[in-house]
Amino acid sequence: MKALEQSQQVLQNEKADLTNENTKLKTEKTELTEKIKALAIERDKLIASHQEKADLDLHNRRLASANQDLKRQNRKLEEENIALKERVDGLKEQLFTLQPQKPQ
Repeated sequence: MKALEQSQQVLQNEKADLTNENTKLKTEKTELTEKIKALAIERDKLIASHQEKADLDLHNRRLASANQDLKRQNRKLEEENIALKERVDGLKEQLFTLQPQKPQ
C-alpha cells in the first residue's frame, strides 16, 4: 500500500513538474510570438523605408535630368538672346545711317 502511495506521489510530482514546464513553454511561446510580430513590423518598416529611398532616388534622377534639360534650354535661349541683340544693334546702325543728318 505504501509503495502505491509513493508511486502516486511520484506521479503527482511529475505531473506538477510537467504542468510547470508546460506553463513555462506557453509563456516562452507567447514571448517569442510577440518578438516575431515586433520583428515583422520592423521588417515591414525597413521594406517601406527602402522603397521610399528607391522612390526618392528615382525622383532625384528625374529632377537631375530635367535640370540638365533646363540648362540646355537656357543656353540656347541665351544664344538666341545674343543673336537678337546683335540684330537689334545692326538694325539701329542701319536706321542711323538711313536717317538724314541734320546740318550743324
